[in-house]
Amino acid sequence: MVILVQAFLYRQFITGPFAQIMQAGHDQCVKYWWSNLLYVNNFVPWSMPAACVGQTWYLSNDMQFFMIAPVYIWLLWKSPSIGNLVLWMSVLLSMSASGLATWFYEFRTTPLRGGITSKEFAYFYTKPYFRIVPYLVGIFGGWLFHVKGDVIRSAVKLKPLVKLLLSVELWIVTIAVEYAVVFGIHNEAGIAPTEESRSITVPYATFSRLAWSLALLTQIYLCEAGLGGPINAFLSWRGWLPISRLTYSVYLLHYGIDIAWVAQLRHVWQYYLTLRW
Repeated sequence: MVILVQAFLYRQFITGPFAQIMQAGHDQCVKYWWSNLLYVNNFVPWSMPAACVGQTWYLSNDMQFFMIAPVYIWLLWKSPSIGNLVLWMSVLLSMSASGLATWFYEFRTTPLRGGITSKEFAYFYTKPYFRIVPYLVGIFGGWLFHVKGDVIRSAVKLKPLVKLLLSVELWIVTIAVEYAVVFGIHNEAGIAPTEESRSITVPYATFSRLAWSLALLTQIYLCEAGLGGPINAFLSWRGWLPISRLTYSVYLLHYGIDIAWVAQLRHVWQYYLTLRW
C-alpha cells in the first residue's frame, strides 16, 4: 500500500517547482518494486541513484539480520564458547570492513556534512555487513542475561552507598559514550566545523556502533539490576505504549509526506536541506 501511494498516487496530484523529484521514486518502483517485497532493496538496485520507497532500505537490513540470527542463537545454546567465538569474530569482521571501506572510499562520519552521496548510500550506508554490530551485541546481551540474569539482578543486594556510586558512575559513562557517538564530531549546531581526515573518520566508522550498543546494553542491565532509578521509571512509563504503536506507521509514511512537501516548495531548496539535516 505504501509503495502504491508514495510511488504512483502522489505524483498524480502533487504540483510545484520541484514536482519532478517524485518521478525518480516512481521509476524505481516500476522496475524494482519486487525488491521491496523480498527485502533485498538495500542490494537491488546496487547503484541506488534513487530508491522505491527509499526509507524502507532498513527494513531489509532488519529482515536479513533476523534471518541469520538463529544461527548465532543456536551456536550459543549448543556450545557457548563456539557461539561467542563466531559472534565476536563477526563483530570484528564488520568493524574492520567499516574501517577499511571508510579509508579506501573516503567516506564521512555522517551524512550531515552536506547530505549523503549516491555512492556512499549504495556502497556503505545501507549494507547489512556494515550495520550488523549492534544486532549481534543485542543477541549476545540476550544470551548473557539468560545465563547470568540472577547474577546481574543480585546488584540490588549491594549496600545502598555502593549501589548509588556504581549506578551513577555507569550511567554517566554510558550516556557520555552515547552522546559522543551521536554528537561528539559536531559543534552544538550539529554541523562539523572543519574538514574531516581519515584519522577521525576511520576510528569513528570502526568503533562507533560497538560503543553505542555496549553502552545501551549496559543501561538495560542497570535497569534490570534495579539501578535504573528515575530513568527506568521514565522509560517504563505505560504512557509510551500508545505512542509506540504509531512509530512504525510514521516510519513508513513520513518520507513520502516529506518529499511531497518539498515538491511544492516555492523557495530555495537549500533552506529545506539545512532544516532537514
